Amino acid sequence: MKKILIILLILSQILINACANKTKSFTADDMSEMFKKGMTYYEKENWLKAEETFTYIVYNDPGGVYADDAQFYLGETAFNKEEYLTAIDEYRRLVRRWPNSEFTNTAYWRKTEALVALSPDYRRASEPTERALASVYEFLERYPDSEYNDKAQELIQELKNKMANKLFDAGNLYRTLEYFDSALVYFIAVQEEFPESEFMDASILYEALCLSKLGQKDESILKLELINQENLSLKEKAMFNSLHGK
Repeated sequence: MKKILIILLILSQILINACANKTKSFTADDMSEMFKKGMTYYEKENWLKAEETFTYIVYNDPGGVYADDAQFYLGETAFNKEEYLTAIDEYRRLVRRWPNSEFTNTAYWRKTEALVALSPDYRRASEPTERALASVYEFLERYPDSEYNDKAQELIQELKNKMANKLFDAGNLYRTLEYFDSALVYFIAVQEEFPESEFMDASILYEALCLSKLGQKDESILKLELINQENLSLKEKAMFNSLHGK
């Protein structure tokens, strides 16, 4: 019986020591040095080592001074590796776990930029572009006075041009096939949904052309009066003059 108690005491001590090793405490200086090491890797574009170091900080000292910094740079590391889905997850994790962090604003913006980077060529599916545009609007609503607001407005224009381009090309395809009624649907959609896009005046021009082909000459001329010719290409200006009888 005595031997059994001794064995149990030894096993208990071993377990206590093991737990103590697992729950090793870290000082602020430890984490400071670890974070500096991670930033050195990051600046040298050693993404693998940077990721390992920042991950170590986040999981071993989640309540520490450098936890949100490390979390942000996990997102930045993934972004620089063009692993945008991973970057989005990392930025979202920062916003969720450290809402008062000094990096929250930037993390939210970088998440938006990652969504924009995932937006495909305008000829492909439009859903990722729509998600990116929604994220830009959400960012502006959340941070109306952010330093990134001018860039956000540029992205809105860029994304809207991409979506307008898709509609415009669909209309042009139907026009080429001489399905003028169907083409009109798309050209009008460009004007109604994206009035500030770079395809606005061209869509009005092609709407006027389709109306002319459908025998609606008066309506065609009225549409031409709405066009700013400075926004047309040389080919489109020639088309404008032809329709206008010049």
